[in-house]
Amino acid sequence: MALFPPPPARAGHFENTTQLSDYINTTKNTGKASASVRAFLLAALALGACHTAAAQISEVVTGDSKGISITTTKEERGTSAGAPAIYAAITSSSSSKDIIITANYDIYGVGHEALVAENSGSGNVSVTLDAETNFRYIPGDEVTKPDCMVTLKGNGEISLANHASFIGATSASAIKVEGASLFRFENTKTIMSAGLNPDPFVDISARSVDVTLAEGSMLGGVTGEILRVGSIATYGIVRNAGLIQTGAGQTAVNILGSNIRLELLEGGRITDNVVLAGNVGNSLFAGAGSDRVNGGVVAAGCDVVLEILSGDSYGSLSASGNIDIGGSNLILDMSAADLDVGDSLTLVSAGAGITGSFVGLSDGDVLTLSNSSGVIYELLISVGSSGISAKVTSVVPEPAHIAALLGAVALAASARRKRNGN
Repeated sequence: MALFPPPPARAGHFENTTQLSDYINTTKNTGKASASVRAFLLAALALGACHTAAAQISEVVTGDSKGISITTTKEERGTSAGAPAIYAAITSSSSSKDIIITANYDIYGVGHEALVAENSGSGNVSVTLDAETNFRYIPGDEVTKPDCMVTLKGNGEISLANHASFIGATSASAIKVEGASLFRFENTKTIMSAGLNPDPFVDISARSVDVTLAEGSMLGGVTGEILRVGSIATYGIVRNAGLIQTGAGQTAVNILGSNIRLELLEGGRITDNVVLAGNVGNSLFAGAGSDRVNGGVVAAGCDVVLEILSGDSYGSLSASGNIDIGGSNLILDMSAADLDVGDSLTLVSAGAGITGSFVGLSDGDVLTLSNSSGVIYELLISVGSSGISAKVTSVVPEPAHIAALLGAVALAASARRKRNGN
C-alpha cells in the first residue's frame, strides 16, 4: 500500500481543497516531497487552485520567476462540478508578468467560468486572450450556465487585450474584474450574449479603469446591463468607437464611479441607455462625428464636453430618448475650431426632450470663446425643450493675423504713395 497518494498529473487534478491539503501534509510527514514542492502546493492552495478542482488546464506560478503561456490544442470544457476549463495564477509582487492564453479551439464554461486568471501579489499582470475562437457555455444546458465566462482577480494592475470572441448566454457576466488597482482593457472582437440576462455583461470592479472599445468591436446582449464601471473606481476613462448594444429600455453603459470620463468617439454606437452618475469629476465627451445614442442619456451633475472642429464637424450630445443634464456644466472644446460667421451647431438634441439645464446657460446667452491660435468666436445660444444650439455671430482673427493684415495694408498704402511720387 502506498504511503502517500501519487502526485496528480497537474495541479488542477485535485478534486477539492481537502484532497490538496491531505496531499501536502502526507508528503511532508513522509519526507517524499521537497520543501520547494510543498511550498508550491501551499501557494496553489492559497491562490485557490482547489477552487479550480478539475480544471482541464491549470498552471500556478509563485514569485516573480516567469509568466504563464497556455496554448490550447483542442476544445476545452469546464466541469459540472464547478471548475473552469482554464485556470492560471501568479503571485507576482514586483515585475510585470504576462498570462497569455492562445485558444485555437472553443473554450466552454459549464456551471463556472471558462477561464480564471488571478494574481495574489501586488505586481502587474497582463492577460491576453489571443484567438480566432469563442468562449461559450454548453449549448442548451440552462442548469449549468456559468456565472461568468472570464474572471480576472488581482491586487495590482490587470491588463486585458481581448482578441477572442465571447458567444453565448450567462447568468451574470462575460468578464468580471475583481479588486485590481488598475484595469486596462482593449477589446477588438465580439462579446455577445445570445440568451439570458447578463447583468452586467462586463463587470469592472477596479480602483481605476482604462477601457477602449475599438472600431469594429462589439459588446452586446438581447437584454440586461452591458458595461458597468463599479463605484469603487475613483479615476479612469472609457472610450467607445465600437458598438455597445442591449434591449430597448435597458442600460447599455452604467458608470457608477467618480472621476470617470466616458468618450463617445467617431464610429461608436450605443443602444440603449447611458447612465453616468453625477459623482465628482465625471464627464461625458462627444467627439466630432460621434453617433447618436439610440436611447436616453443621464448625465445630470456631470461635465458635458463637446469637441468643435468646424461647422460641419463637431461633437453633439444627441439621443433618441430623453437627455438629463440637470446641474451639468457645458464645456465646448474649441482648441482646434475653425468656424465662420453663420455656422450653426446643434449642441444637444433629445428625441424625448431635455430634463434640466446646464449651469449658467440660458436662451439668448452669448458665449465668447477662442481656439488655440487665439481666434475669438462669439456664439449665440438657443435653448429649446428638445434641443440646444449655437450660432456663430462674430469671428475675430488671432493677433498675428491682424498684425499681418495691418502690415499688408501699410505696404499697399506705401506702394500707392510711391506710384504717386510722394
